[in-house]
Amino acid sequence: MRQRLTFAWLCIAVASCTSSGETVSLQWHDVFALEDTILINPIDDIPISRISKIAVYNGYLYVLDGINRRVLIRHPEGTWESLGRQGSGPGEFQFPTSLEVDSRRRLYVFDIDGRRLSIFYPTSRGYVYKNQFSIETAPIDMEVLGKFLYMLNRSGEYIVAKYNLEKGGIQVKQAIKRKGTPYERFVFRFNLGGMALLDSAKLAILYPGLKPMVVLDTQLVIVDTLGILGQRGLPPIPDFPTTLSPYEYTDKHAKWWGKHWHPLDILHVKDHYTALIFYREQQKDVSLQKLYLYSSQEKKVIFHVEVPQGEWILGMFTGKLYTEVTPREDTIAALIRVYRFQDNILDL
Repeated sequence: MRQRLTFAWLCIAVASCTSSGETVSLQWHDVFALEDTILINPIDDIPISRISKIAVYNGYLYVLDGINRRVLIRHPEGTWESLGRQGSGPGEFQFPTSLEVDSRRRLYVFDIDGRRLSIFYPTSRGYVYKNQFSIETAPIDMEVLGKFLYMLNRSGEYIVAKYNLEKGGIQVKQAIKRKGTPYERFVFRFNLGGMALLDSAKLAILYPGLKPMVVLDTQLVIVDTLGILGQRGLPPIPDFPTTLSPYEYTDKHAKWWGKHWHPLDILHVKDHYTALIFYREQQKDVSLQKLYLYSSQEKKVIFHVEVPQGEWILGMFTGKLYTEVTPREDTIAALIRVYRFQDNILDL
């Protein structure tokens, strides 16, 4: 009975805010239910410090432990595999920043040192190093679809690039010329923005230099616009102060930065739903996140919810949300929480 009453109340709240043009704010427990927790104890006697990136595919969990220059792989039966070590040789990492896995469970790890993309193949004895390519730009985010690698670029003239993995990682196309606004130049240091692979094999882009969230096909042609930041319940891109230089970071910059919500990532939920992640630095080493559920069908935000303080969104895979619990100084283990949407919440 309580669940039905809660759902009815949520429907009324969403309908009320929709008619008034506002965006309804929900509580975390009204939207998500905890489904699983994954504890990562020290592996090879090395504790994980902070999780850089994760990927999930077919029961496998891939955790990029960038500080320790390795990838940790959790197999469906619960065993762990450690991949990589510090170095610049084959299968080694210096500063790994991103990873992705394709439909054949091939693993791609980008190392900003030398801009190397290393590729690992699964075998019955675990993953083995296959080869590596040099990539022209460094990614904020990346997706693999078939023989092509798509990158949301951190720098360079264009925002998105496409590479052919079967032809030595050669770049075959670029799209969306960078505008170079002061805000875009300033947030370069924070790696903001995201790219989500939709069910329709299209790419949704959220980037600080773009007010519209665009959808690209596999040829990097813009085929749709999800929405425009600052409209229909979406937070705006903050106006960068004309009195500050976008090439510095001073106490004045930090004060301005902490007052605003900034676009961080975009995640595919299911069907026409995407989740937009915004964040704000409340104080040093304390960051807050908000998740906006956006409907591309209705072209508006359905609701938003604040992420519990002390948790950081890592990604969404097969409709489940993964977060990292901020570790205490005295802990030697990492903790990942896995959430599912509450029943009927996507029917609001």
